[in-house]
Amino acid sequence: LKESSLQPSQIIGFRSGKDYIFSYSRNGEIIKAGKSDRALPLYGYTSGLTNRHSCNNCQFAGTHRQSAITIGDFWHDTFTQHHRSVIICHNANGKELIQKAAIKLDKIEWNVFLPYNPRIAYGKTLYSNRIERKYLSRLLGKSSYNIVEKIYATKIATCNIPWMIYKIERYLFQRLNTFISKQYIKKLVNKR
Repeated sequence: LKESSLQPSQIIGFRSGKDYIFSYSRNGEIIKAGKSDRALPLYGYTSGLTNRHSCNNCQFAGTHRQSAITIGDFWHDTFTQHHRSVIICHNANGKELIQKAAIKLDKIEWNVFLPYNPRIAYGKTLYSNRIERKYLSRLLGKSSYNIVEKIYATKIATCNIPWMIYKIERYLFQRLNTFISKQYIKKLVNKR
């Protein structure tokens, strides 16, 4: 972040409710960055390039989990203005644990949250196959901040045609990845 044009003196956070918003302080003033000023780590997170290779073929996603509970973000929660979590009980131990907890619970049906939280049931992505992911450590260590922004965060000016082709390809790749997971979830929800 030292080379960043934002010049933050302290990072406050990367999220505000359900939105990914980079907030930081500079000279005592708290600033929430606009979409065009999002921090490089945040862009990298949403790019999928920094996931561990095991996360791109997660053995723990699905109904076969051995854990008592699974906790995750409740994306696309239209019932409340607050950001909530989803807790899935896999067995009697999980149900007992949650019943003993001093937390407010609302029952949510699978078909309400699962389409917007596909990683709970479908743990596969195509990101490990991308050349940028395979050589990410080399890229981050040897490239200029400007090149890292382009590859890691797709921060590319529209007038830069070769890099725009890369950005479009990456967008299409992400759409394909999303389509595949949504098709899997759609079949799963229709089975229930």
